[in-house]
Amino acid sequence: PPPAYTPPPAAPYAAAPAAGASGGANNGMAIAALVLGIIALVLFFTCGLGIVVGIVAVILGIIARGKAKETGKGAGQALAGIVLGALGVIGGIAFIVLITVGINRASDKVGDAFGKANSDNYDLVTKTCEKDSNGFVTFSGTIKNTASRDLDFTIKTEIRDSSNGSLADSPSTLVYTTKGDTVNWEVTGSVPDKTGQVECKVSEVDNFGNF
Repeated sequence: PPPAYTPPPAAPYAAAPAAGASGGANNGMAIAALVLGIIALVLFFTCGLGIVVGIVAVILGIIARGKAKETGKGAGQALAGIVLGALGVIGGIAFIVLITVGINRASDKVGDAFGKANSDNYDLVTKTCEKDSNGFVTFSGTIKNTASRDLDFTIKTEIRDSSNGSLADSPSTLVYTTKGDTVNWEVTGSVPDKTGQVECKVSEVDNFGNF
C-alpha cells in the first residue's frame, strides 16, 4: 500500500510585539516636550516669552520620561525637552533682568542729563528782584560752576505777590558754564497791574544735556 500522507507541521503564530518594541506607538508627550523646548530656546533669543513655553516643555518632559519607562520610547526626546525648556526658562529670566537693568540705567542717564542738578556742582547767588511801573519783574543773580567739567543749567524761578503769596509768574533761563566759571543770569516776568510788592526766588536748578 502507498505510504500514509503526513501533513507539514503548522507554522507557529507570531507573537505580538512587546510594549516598547519597534513598531509601537510613539511617545507623543516626548515629541511635544522636545518641540516646545526648541521653541523656548528660540524665544530666549528674541523675548522673555521663553519662560512660559519652557515651563510647559519641562512639565511635559517629566511626564514623558515616566511614560517612557513603560513604553520604552521617547526617553531621549523627553530629556532633551526638559533640558531645552530649562534653558529657555533661565534665558528668559536673564533676558528680563538685563532689560530691566538696561532701562534703569538709561533712566538714570536721562536723570543725570536733564534732571535736578546736584547742588555740589554749583553755587547760586540771587541779586535783584525789581518790578517796574508796567508790571514787568527782573530777577537776576550769578551761578558758579563748581564741578570738574563744563555744565549747562536750567534755572527755574518763581515770582509771587508779597501780599498773599500767590504765584504771578514762573520764568526760567538756560545758562552755559565752564569749569570754575561764574556766569550772570537773569529772567523777566510779568505780574498783574494791581500787584504791589513782589518776591522772587529760585525754585529749582536742573541739568541741561549734561551726559
